[in-house]
Amino acid sequence: MPPRLPLRALPVLLAFAALAGAPEAALARKRPPPPPASVQPPVPEGQKLVVVDADGDDVPEVWTYYADAGPEVRGPAHLLRRDIDLNRDGRPDIVAFYDGGRVQREELDLDFDGQPDQVDVYEGGERIRSEVLRPGGGVVQVRHYEGEDLARVEVDRDADGSPERVEYWRRGSIVRVSHDDDSDGEVDRFSAI
Repeated sequence: MPPRLPLRALPVLLAFAALAGAPEAALARKRPPPPPASVQPPVPEGQKLVVVDADGDDVPEVWTYYADAGPEVRGPAHLLRRDIDLNRDGRPDIVAFYDGGRVQREELDLDFDGQPDQVDVYEGGERIRSEVLRPGGGVVQVRHYEGEDLARVEVDRDADGSPERVEYWRRGSIVRVSHDDDSDGEVDRFSAI
């Protein structure tokens, strides 16, 4: 069996795949012009910004914000935020927020429309929750993790804050599902898998 990569490695792998380079003619057709400088937010007071143009096309792919702490501004303890542009359109597709060098939250724009589609929440450097967002607002799915393992998935089809379906997971498989068939916030039935 091939080794499994943790799900949190996916954004990094996608970033490297995007930066690995497709044929230049294809990129020229797909890549919109870089955004005007006014679109990029100003650097907040007390922070320093390090910009990386990994492929040399004059469109940055990574923006990293550090607390301004004098000459030692690139240490992990000073890392505040990192934005990554996966599809080379000049807009961040992954925005990660840090505290003490550890990621606290990641906002992922998976369909490249400029709005987050998923928010991952971390505690002690480990992902504890992923929220899948509905276009225009509202959370439609929440995945809870215990360590690397998926523990529970709450599905809220109407994004009213009360899940209609809750899946309970153990060792990579669903073991039980609860259903709220009438959306009153009470479990109406369980089903075993």
